[in-house]
Amino acid sequence: MRTCQLGLVAVAVLGACNLAHAGIVISYAEAPGDLNSRLANTSVMTFDSLTAGTHTNVVWTGVGTYDTLRVHTPDRYGAAGGTGMYAVQSTSSVAVTTLTFNTQHAYFGLWWSAGDNANLLKFYNGATLIASFDTAQLPAKLPSAYFGNPSGVYVGQNKNEPYAFLNFFGDENNTWDKVVFTNLGTSGFESDNHTDRVAPWTSADGPMPGVVFAYADGSGVTLMVPEPASLTLLAAGAVGLLLRRRRMTR
Repeated sequence: MRTCQLGLVAVAVLGACNLAHAGIVISYAEAPGDLNSRLANTSVMTFDSLTAGTHTNVVWTGVGTYDTLRVHTPDRYGAAGGTGMYAVQSTSSVAVTTLTFNTQHAYFGLWWSAGDNANLLKFYNGATLIASFDTAQLPAKLPSAYFGNPSGVYVGQNKNEPYAFLNFFGDENNTWDKVVFTNLGTSGFESDNHTDRVAPWTSADGPMPGVVFAYADGSGVTLMVPEPASLTLLAAGAVGLLLRRRRMTR
C-alpha cells in the first residue's frame, strides 16, 4: 500500500499523493458503534433469513447473487447487534465468495467485524479489476474506540480486533458488477449488513458518510491521514476532480 497525506485542497492532494489513477474512495463509519451505512436509498443484506452453514446461489433480492456463502451464528466475532447471522470467508470453510450484481453499482458497504490484516475485497466491472482493497494496514488507521465488539451481549469482547462499518464509493464512470470476498490467511473475514446502492454518492446526498482514509484502484491502495467527517465533503470534491482528470488524460 502507498501512504500519503490528504489535504483539503485539490492542488494539495495532487501534489502530495499522485492519485491520478484513483478509482474508489473508502471511508470508515463516523461512530465506533455504527452498524449500518448513513447513506440514504440503500438495500441491505443481513443474512438473518439464512440458516447456519454453507449456501450456494444466495439471491439478494433486487441486487444480485452470492455464488457460495458461509453463514455463521452470532458470537463475539460477528453478527451486527449481537443477533441474527453473519457471513464469513475462511480456509476451513468457504475461502472465496463472489457477489455478482444484476447491474452496475457505485456504492457498497459492510459491517467489518473481528477485523484483521488478511481480508481482501476486489471490485470488478466485467473482467476489469476496478479496485483491490486489503485490510493489511487498516487496523492501525482506526482509533482505539473501534476495537472490541460493540454489539448486544458481546459488547466489549474481543478487544484486540477492530469493528467498523466500511463504505466504498465509486462514481458514474467507476462502477462495478461484481465484488469478490477473500481471506488471505488462516483467520476469517467476518462481515454483516452488506449494503448496496446503484447510484453514486453526490453532494446532493450531503456530506460523504464516514471518515475518508483511502483510495483504491486496480494497482493498490493509497492510505491517507483520516479526515474528520465534517471535512469529507470537501475531500470528496477533490476526489471528483482527480477522477475527472484521469478520464480526460486517458
